[in-house]
Amino acid sequence: MPSATISLRGGEEYESHQYQRHALGTKAVSQDGRVFRYAEMGGTAGVPGKLYQTVVPIANHTNIACDVARAAGAVKISATDGGTGAAVDIFAEGYVIINDAAGEGYTYKIAGGPQQPSGTGHAVAASGAVITVNLAPGYSVQTALTTSSKVTFNRNRYKAVILSTTGTTAPVVGVGVSDVTADYFCWLQTGGPAAVLTDGTVVIAQHVRSSDGTAGSVEALDRDGTHENEQEIGVVMHVNATTEYSLVDLSLDRG
Repeated sequence: MPSATISLRGGEEYESHQYQRHALGTKAVSQDGRVFRYAEMGGTAGVPGKLYQTVVPIANHTNIACDVARAAGAVKISATDGGTGAAVDIFAEGYVIINDAAGEGYTYKIAGGPQQPSGTGHAVAASGAVITVNLAPGYSVQTALTTSSKVTFNRNRYKAVILSTTGTTAPVVGVGVSDVTADYFCWLQTGGPAAVLTDGTVVIAQHVRSSDGTAGSVEALDRDGTHENEQEIGVVMHVNATTEYSLVDLSLDRG
């Protein structure tokens, strides 16, 4: 689980790291109250002022049956993937949920984190092979699982983040604050004033959402019945023209 909130010195939010220094999702607060979360950039370099989202869930890692039963107290959970393999540790620091049958409703944290050796969360799994995840320290199966139990493997929402797409494919988790090398670790801003790429006309003191037209940008959150349930990114504090960057009071942090 993420560590307790840490404090960032002025400018420390711009730092990035080749090797992981904090648990994914670690919360940090700057001296002026802005909020950040520790994340891993995906395979494309990150840039400041654009929205980043979690990776899109994979159907073949969703609602799949346990390959073997697991007794209460077990510290591993496994299932045969539906035809899409899993690279080593892609689910490290993520979650396995029991979504149907025996044990349903439980959420288990998967092992992993800074300074952990490769394979701590799970080994590589080929297409059609068994994915066996190791539960994080302190976690164990609470209700016995059978081969009828269905599981869904979920990445940590801050792992290998990608530029937000045009149209909703996964939740936005933060705004880039600096240039970041692909696959490096960095801070994403989730709360407080931030420069964000603007698409179209936004209005001061009104909400914005992820744009349907320009990846990584925000547009006005209308209430016309089409977009009223879209994820809110924040409230506009200072307006600039489309294709430029407006100041948005971000409201992405959830705890």
